[in-house]
Amino acid sequence: MSAPAASAAATATTSPVFRSWLLWSALGAGAAYGFFRDASLKSAAAHKHAVETKDREIAHFNAARAAYAAHQAAEANKGKPATGIVSDPDSPDFDLEKLILHYAGETEAKH
Repeated sequence: MSAPAASAAATATTSPVFRSWLLWSALGAGAAYGFFRDASLKSAAAHKHAVETKDREIAHFNAARAAYAAHQAAEANKGKPATGIVSDPDSPDFDLEKLILHYAGETEAKH
């Protein structure tokens, strides 16, 4: 038999109903796979978005907490200079001896 005759014989042995059923079954299976694949990808993307949103909220909360702590520290040290020496004699933290030693150290460093 020649090649065209062999392929004609192979197609002649399969029923058109079976081929049609096979075609529509494959199409249905592909559509079902696509539907479930799309649903799983959308679910994964929604979960990732929720996690990123929560992480971003936590980062904002921690940044606000750090800014508030820095503000509170600045408020607590508002009357005190950066050296830690209180020069206001009305302050309860005023120490004359520390103030004198501080200024004596500054004048020695300048000369």
